[in-house]
Amino acid sequence: RTALVESNNLVLKKQVLELEAKMQPRRITMEKRTNFMTLAQLIPKIPVKIVIGQEGRDTEAFAKDLRETLTMAGFSANEGAGILGIDRLPSLIHWAELWNTNESDLIFFTFGTNHWSDHWHSSTASLFDQRIGQVIGPRIPIVENKTDNVEIFSAIDYCFVKIGIKTEWVSDGYIVKPGEVLVFVPVR
Repeated sequence: RTALVESNNLVLKKQVLELEAKMQPRRITMEKRTNFMTLAQLIPKIPVKIVIGQEGRDTEAFAKDLRETLTMAGFSANEGAGILGIDRLPSLIHWAELWNTNESDLIFFTFGTNHWSDHWHSSTASLFDQRIGQVIGPRIPIVENKTDNVEIFSAIDYCFVKIGIKTEWVSDGYIVKPGEVLVFVPVR
């Protein structure tokens, strides 16, 4: 009986530690920013639109970290971006904020024609890993079509995934126009 209680206590302690880790604010350390810059060095530099909807305990700070990381890597803010290069759309409440079981740190929105949100998990890391093959040093994504925003953002996604940021992609016909991609920071 004592062994069972001790076993249950260990399980509970593990669950508490996991919950505490999830409750930590999302931040991008200088080491991760430097790694992102290295990974993104060959990606065409285009403006990146970062959007936040509702405020969360770390939403604005994490969006600011994203903007600073992207700026350090050479990606400018979109024209007309709000303060700190971040757009705020308070009416944007995405279902992933309510039922996001993946606990994604950011969501890439791209255009979809069915006007329903199609949700999928990022598989760009494996796509670029296959394309890059074996190399010495970090695997740096190479964009083949330098005018394809979705491919460029897929490469940016690859870099975020490689530095430990959880991402997902959603297609939507209301929020973005054909050829556009925006980076949305969900409430956590």
